[in-house]
Amino acid sequence: MVGVDWWPRVWGVLQSDHDLSEEATKQRIVEPTLAYLGWDLYGTEVQREYAVDERGRNESVDYALVLGDVPLILLEVKKLRNPLGDKEARQVLGYARLEEIRWCALTNGRKWKLYNADWSKEPDDALFREWELTAGPGFPDAIQILSRGPVAAGELDRTAGESMRSQRMLQELNKVLPELQEASLKLARNRLFAEVRERFPDLTRASIDQFVQERLQLSLRTATTVPPSSVANPPSRSPLRLPDAPDFPLLDIDSLPDEEVVVFPSKPGATSN
Repeated sequence: MVGVDWWPRVWGVLQSDHDLSEEATKQRIVEPTLAYLGWDLYGTEVQREYAVDERGRNESVDYALVLGDVPLILLEVKKLRNPLGDKEARQVLGYARLEEIRWCALTNGRKWKLYNADWSKEPDDALFREWELTAGPGFPDAIQILSRGPVAAGELDRTAGESMRSQRMLQELNKVLPELQEASLKLARNRLFAEVRERFPDLTRASIDQFVQERLQLSLRTATTVPPSSVANPPSRSPLRLPDAPDFPLLDIDSLPDEEVVVFPSKPGATSN
């Protein structure tokens, strides 16, 4: 059964030091993966060498994933050690745009890139997800986005719509961040000036500005929305270090007499009487 032995067989191929030709990559990695994802390799759902008419030339893309006679995803395969650069990405994006097919994918068996051709003809702008077939926590969750079930249910299109909406909102938010940061600093300066000037008449606005700039570290940032499956492992961060706890003696609460009052200091150096 493909679902049972798919990953051990594919992982064995990926772990070997041998390069694979494009045809071998299709047979030993890509087609078993498509079968694992629920696509029928022996019916009409996986069409090999799907014809594309490019400027009168008879071109073809390696696979078209088809449901109900409608091609939904074009898939171009390169040999295992192909780095999958912009040239290869533009090739499959060009095919998708010519055929007016929204989704296209590029793979060398190990690395997979999924593009939305409606977004752009440029690979960086059209890239929706990328992942690698590699052992690790959560695998093979990343590749499930290409499963037949979710694709048939429109899950891919729905997720893409949400992603594009988030990206557009992020772009607009980034435009107003400088104004927000300046407004926040101005509010802090004005509030401090109003609160303490009466008590300290010699206080100047310049000194308030300097005080705020030195002590208020305000940084408004946004992070680009990266789909979960496009990130292999988050960067490691230094663990948060807390101040050493004060060395207080331990009390056996149960041994204290009834109605005994115990005061626990809230910070180092505090004592109880």
